[in-house]
Amino acid sequence: MTRRKKSAGPAGPGGEAEPPIAAWTQREHPEWLDEQAWAEWRALCALGLCRHAVQESLASFAGFHFRRLVSRYAFRVNAPGEARALTDRDGWHLFETHLTARQTREGKRYKDWLFARVPPDANSPMQAVAGGAVLLMRDAAREYLAREFAPAGQVSLSSPVNSAESGRLALEDLLPDAASPADEVARREYEALAREHAEEWFAALGARDRMLLLARHMGLPLNHPVVEQAAGCRKSKACASLRNFVENLAADLRRQFADDPAESVRLLATLTLEALNQRIDQWGRQEPRCADLFSLASRHEETTPG
Repeated sequence: MTRRKKSAGPAGPGGEAEPPIAAWTQREHPEWLDEQAWAEWRALCALGLCRHAVQESLASFAGFHFRRLVSRYAFRVNAPGEARALTDRDGWHLFETHLTARQTREGKRYKDWLFARVPPDANSPMQAVAGGAVLLMRDAAREYLAREFAPAGQVSLSSPVNSAESGRLALEDLLPDAASPADEVARREYEALAREHAEEWFAALGARDRMLLLARHMGLPLNHPVVEQAAGCRKSKACASLRNFVENLAADLRRQFADDPAESVRLLATLTLEALNQRIDQWGRQEPRCADLFSLASRHEETTPG
């Protein structure tokens, strides 16, 4: 299967590809890269406290990117069309909430990370800030969709049953009973156990495997020169390394829980990989050697308008 090449930027009037979105932003919306506007927001901590012009500028920036990111990942959920029609203020609110509520493992707020990532010798520091903001918006958009909408293909229990004999019944009316509270307790126990195993595997991972897991977590191609340089290996070896890692993790869990049902062990393996991805992401944001990977991920988001 051939991977579809992503567009370099917004299409021009004649359909031709235009330069990457960073250059397009500099030309069409320089106010989005205004250093004083970002500095004012950083100092006041909330967009609502900033001058009206700053509010309009940064909200417009967030609205544009948040809507395109929601549209990009909406295929993962049952999101109606209106879910993608977020206002500029909605986009900024979701972004700002993500910055406030989330922080790195070491307690560093993502807002601080956003400005700390600017290289000292950067010619366009606000492009680095804006690029980091878009990267964080990607996570916020995914969380928004996962929180607000059911996964794609999942049918709501409130959906009506299309049958003449059923009258006005919904699917939930046909279920025998609600789920037992014990199921939720068991799920939390599995998640806690998964986090413990994720920490053990994280501690045992070498730098190469951590880099590869981080690149895969961010959706970066393993054959990209930046990824190959960070991991110190070519794509073929990277794929083999990741495959061996997943197989070893699954085999280890099967050995430790040999008396448990296979379905339970598979669930634990899935949750462990999810927890490990989050742990790797936290590590990467504090690891200087991962700066190029985050920069690459930011450019991938910036150069893909839809």
